[in-house]
Amino acid sequence: MGQPRATVARPRRSPRAARPARAAPQSLALLPDPPPFRNRTLVPDDTAEYLRLRLRQAGCDRELFASDAIGLLHEATLGAMRDIDRLAGTALRETAKKKRKLVERDVVARVIEADSRER
Repeated sequence: MGQPRATVARPRRSPRAARPARAAPQSLALLPDPPPFRNRTLVPDDTAEYLRLRLRQAGCDRELFASDAIGLLHEATLGAMRDIDRLAGTALRETAKKKRKLVERDVVARVIEADSRER
């Protein structure tokens, strides 16, 4: 009969906590909503202006989306800013992979199709 052992309880760490933190991706979705558009659904004319404003905030001063691509983007998202940010970011990445300078309607259509398959 020896002396009683003292045990120390350690909090369990979840498997997620054990993983190192990843850097956040650089995307339009990470920028705060600009004041004129905050908390509302956009109408078609606002979608183009919203994208321009978001791109300006990210440091881009030129047009990156064709007008018909913006129309398709608005149609697919019904003006929901979060969805616009997500799909526009994906379309920008796809366009960059192809080394194009303008996001065309066909790229946006493929992104929307792939997104709808995932959901």
